[in-house]
Amino acid sequence: PVEVDPDGVEATYRKGVLTVQVPKSSAAREQTRKITVKTE
Repeated sequence: PVEVDPDGVEATYRKGVLTVQVPKSSAAREQTRKITVKTE
């Protein structure tokens, strides 16, 4: 996506879980959106 800062992308793999952190660019930080996370 255009709104991503590609230089700040990080990934970790622990206990079988891959976590990818993709920071927003400074222009995209001005816009926010809520996301509902469902748990089981």
